[in-house]
Amino acid sequence: MYTSIMYFNNLNIINIIKELNNDIKELSINSNNIYSKALIKYYKILELFENDKIKFPIFQIDNNYYISENYIKLINMQTNCIIKINNIINKILPNLIQINNIIYNNTKEYNNLDIKIIFQNNEILKIINLKEFNFNDNIFIKLINSKNFEEDVIKYCGAFNYNQIEYYRYIFKYFLFSINEYNFNLNSINDNIINIIKKNEQLEKENRENRELIDNLTKKIEKIQLILDDYEYI
Repeated sequence: MYTSIMYFNNLNIINIIKELNNDIKELSINSNNIYSKALIKYYKILELFENDKIKFPIFQIDNNYYISENYIKLINMQTNCIIKINNIINKILPNLIQINNIIYNNTKEYNNLDIKIIFQNNEILKIINLKEFNFNDNIFIKLINSKNFEEDVIKYCGAFNYNQIEYYRYIFKYFLFSINEYNFNLNSINDNIINIIKKNEQLEKENRENRELIDNLTKKIEKIQLILDDYEYI
């Protein structure tokens, strides 16, 4: 998976965040329906960064590791800041673009992906197995859980495997990895989904009732207006 260190470029995360904030300011000034949608996306991109690093959240279910489908869509957006970090992301997920195309175009291959649905922070998420992205790196996972990165990177790679050591140093310099162990309880997920559906149905019912009430009031007002109009001619 790792690439020779000679091909690595430095990435200025602080400048990327500054550019992103400038773009947000510009979009805010020119805010309209088109720009407001872009503004929401830019705010989401800004949330990718923390402590001058790129957040990379991973979900662990049993012995498998997953990544949010929304995250994949976000890190594949064709914006200036994303394009700058995309090169380094592709070093972690080699066929990221291919999987992203499958997701966006909803091709027949989409149903063959190892996808699970989870409920996280009051949100229903689709998560995709990292193996679908040719991510089969046990050293990576060990280093994410490491309490002493510099010591462990040499331990897991071998003291003389310089290219591999520098690869992991490079990646961890720019990314803030986190593994969230998720208890995949399908019944709990279904219960939450059912509750959300019921709430939506209740809201729709209330909206219908409100619309009917308004319609009835409007009709009554129209009748009263007709009576008043007739009265004027008496």
